Amino acid sequence: MPAERAEAWAGFAVHLAHVAALRHGLGARPVGSWQQADLGAALGAAPDRDWVVHGLALGTRHADEENTT
Repeated sequence: MPAERAEAWAGFAVHLAHVAALRHGLGARPVGSWQQADLGAALGAAPDRDWVVHGLALGTRHADEENTT
């Protein structure tokens, strides 16, 4: 699979997970980096490589909040 297609599918997967999390009442925030960031070097890998990173930070409601719905 070409890198561009893999990047698009990764972003789409994060989007679907984000929607599902919100529908279940979870806090969610997509995070990503794709603007020439040297994330490889920041994570200890070889420098001067462009990485595309898609992720999703998930949270939950506090136990007291769950009892009110």
